[in-house]
Amino acid sequence: GARFGSDRQKINSVLTFEPKTMAEIVAEAGMDRNFYNHMKALIAKGHVERDGKGFKLIDKKAAKNGTHAKEK
Repeated sequence: GARFGSDRQKINSVLTFEPKTMAEIVAEAGMDRNFYNHMKALIAKGHVERDGKGFKLIDKKAAKNGTHAKEK
């Protein structure tokens, strides 16, 4: 996992089940650059998926049960 206080941990902490653009993720994490390689790693591990407008967490419980996360 990402070390507490690391750039990766800051990025991970702002990810949600609602899609966010890279710009939104970077701004919310207080960073000044993008982290596409980190996002690619999270996608490869099955933690995040690319949505039309950005990135969002995968609801593993919902995926396991064949349902989707609640939408707002």
